[in-house]
Amino acid sequence: MCRVVLRAEIESGSERVVTNTTALSESAVLLATDLRSPIGAEVRFQLSFPGLLEPRSYEGRVLQVHSADGHGFARVLEVGFSFRDDEERRSVGDIVERVRESGVFRAAPHADHRAYKVLLVEDNQLIRDMFAYGVDKYFRKNAATVSVDFADDAEGAWEMLQGTTYDLAIVDYFLPASTGAQLVARMRRDEALHSVPVVAISVGGATAREALLEAGADLFLDKPIVLRDLFTTLARLTSRDSA
Repeated sequence: MCRVVLRAEIESGSERVVTNTTALSESAVLLATDLRSPIGAEVRFQLSFPGLLEPRSYEGRVLQVHSADGHGFARVLEVGFSFRDDEERRSVGDIVERVRESGVFRAAPHADHRAYKVLLVEDNQLIRDMFAYGVDKYFRKNAATVSVDFADDAEGAWEMLQGTTYDLAIVDYFLPASTGAQLVARMRRDEALHSVPVVAISVGGATAREALLEAGADLFLDKPIVLRDLFTTLARLTSRDSA
């Protein structure tokens, strides 16, 4: 399996649970979730990434339940795909091809190609430094066309959003003076910003998840997130012309 962060929407009875993948192969996917689905249970879900990969629907069966390990890795369901036709099988293969470990950084971008721009809204200097390190290691050194700007509060982020076109905003929940959920809601009310994809991050658990998703975030990731997986997912999806 290759490690990858994608949005996953799981159908659970009448509910729709928004979570994320942690890994993917041509035959199975790991879904981070606290859902108590037993081994053998049927699961319906969609995989996507805001702004880069349109939702694709799949079905599968729970193969195994992996407990959280206490080191930043969440409890996950290992779900084996139950392909209804060859088209579904090919669509999973296409996603895996985009994010596989080798051969994704070979092509240099065209001179007229605008970089994929990310805004990180995070008041923790250590987290910002880790993102900066990841950007340098996984994007710039590999000729990928991704750049990241930083804001340490909601108001500063709002000012930056007025002057620059961003392809993705990564927003923490806990910010000085205003929450990340308030910033996301403000973006969704603004005609120019309402469609900007938002990945929300927080240590706030279920409360922060609910507030951010209700405000309009496309994806929520619990801290501590695996930064390398988020970086490489972005780099690999943006490296493909089809993205």
